[in-house]
This record gives sequence, structure tokens and C-alpha cells, in this order.
Amino acid sequence: MTIRKRDWLMTAFHLLAEQGVDALTIAHLTEKLGVTKGSFYHHFRDMADFREQMLALCLEESVTRVIDQVEEAPTPHARLLLLEQVAAGNSALEVAVRAWALRDALAEQTLRQIDQQRQDYLRRLFIELGLGEAGAAQAARLHYAVFIGALHLMPPLTREEIGEAFAAIRRLVLITPSETIG
Repeated sequence: MTIRKRDWLMTAFHLLAEQGVDALTIAHLTEKLGVTKGSFYHHFRDMADFREQMLALCLEESVTRVIDQVEEAPTPHARLLLLEQVAAGNSALEVAVRAWALRDALAEQTLRQIDQQRQDYLRRLFIELGLGEAGAAQAARLHYAVFIGALHLMPPLTREEIGEAFAAIRRLVLITPSETIG
């Protein structure tokens, strides 16, 4: 079986989501993939290189790929609904990346980029839905804060409960935007 670079990175995401950043070791990865350390070094210079590539893929997968997928929806409202469905998908990985960012400067920098790009996209969606620039920025921040907060509640909200929270935000923001957002 040929192990590709992406296989290493996706396995690392699974380990990160299941066991946290301390599980991101060459030993854990090789055990999980059933290969030797040499295979790791065929694809990566060292663990720092591996983690850099992992974070780059995290940015790509959690922002670019999601936005590309959402942009296929025909209307701004449909895009917002699809974004909400996709967002509720991998909460364990989202929480694990956020925990990693508390301990690692590069992970923090990447997470800041992820958060900014996600909020920028939400802001553009809310503008398309009729809000002004300031209201759209506030709506995006509120919407995103609800999502992040929902992931950190104990126990975390279910996909359905996150969906209900998003629906409540949409009602507050879009039905009476001038009264609620300004």
C-alpha cells in the first residue's frame, strides 16, 4: 500500500480530533498507518514541516474547500443554510485545532486566518442578504461566535441544536436588521 502525503495529513487530523495535539507524534502516525518512520521522512523534513503542512491543509479544507462547496448554492440564503450545515460537521476537529492554537504560535496564526476568512465570507453573505456593511460585520461576528461557543459548551450542542441556534440568529438578523443590528 502506497501512503501519500495527504494520507499522513488526514490521519493526523483524525488523531488530533480523537486524542488532541499530544497524539501528533511520528510514532502514533506510523502506528496508525502501519508504516515505518522512513515513510514519514520521505514526505516531510521533520515534525515541524509536517505540522506546517498540516496547518496549511487545515486552512485549505476549513475555509477554501467549504466556501467553494457553499458557493454552488443558487442564492445567498441557500449558501448561508448550506454553510451552517457544513459548519456543524466536524466539531471535534474544530475544538482540537482551537486547543492546539492555545499552545502553538503557528497554530494560533493559522486559526486567526481561518477565523478572519470565515467571518469575511459570512459578512459578504449578510451583505448579499441585504444588510449594510456595519450590520453585516456585526451579524457575521455574532453568527460565528454562536458557532464557536456552541462547540465549547459541555456537553457540546448537537448538530440539530446548532442548527436551531443558527436559525435564531437568522431570525434576529434578517427579519428586522435595522432594529437588531443597526
